[in-house]
Amino acid sequence: AMHVAGASAGANLAIVTAAAAPRLGITVASLFAVSPFVDPRGTSASYVANGNCHVAAPSWLAASWDAYVGPGPEAKERALADWRVCPQTAVDTWRDAQDRPVAPPPTIIVTDTADPLRDEGLATVRSIRDAGCRDVLHLEGSASHCFTLKLYPAKRAEALAKWVGYFASG
Repeated sequence: AMHVAGASAGANLAIVTAAAAPRLGITVASLFAVSPFVDPRGTSASYVANGNCHVAAPSWLAASWDAYVGPGPEAKERALADWRVCPQTAVDTWRDAQDRPVAPPPTIIVTDTADPLRDEGLATVRSIRDAGCRDVLHLEGSASHCFTLKLYPAKRAEALAKWVGYFASG
């Protein structure tokens, strides 16, 4: 079994890796995603509320999506339907090699209230729970993009203790 983790765009890649693994007969023992960057639209309330974030400026986030999926609304709409790009919005994200639904692995998701990506993280929590994951730890701090684990030692300790527990259990 493998454990996957990532932050921001790396969280997207970690989620996609966790979703791809069952299709290949690989077991993912846990998923750890910090500030998931998973929605190319950039239209959520957290984008507006946190538009002054310098760590993850909305203009930079939009340029990153354009580079990843191509510019324009059509490219973004195609991406939203593809689990390999936008795992939280696609309907067929969590499947096995026979295309049967499978539950996501035990998951830790960290979001930041002052992050443009906060709503994407919350949508990811919902989509993973909706897909049948019964072990989801969601931690949130009032920090900017990816800073909750740095600025909140108790939350960092909780997340790391949970993740280490996944390693110890298998």
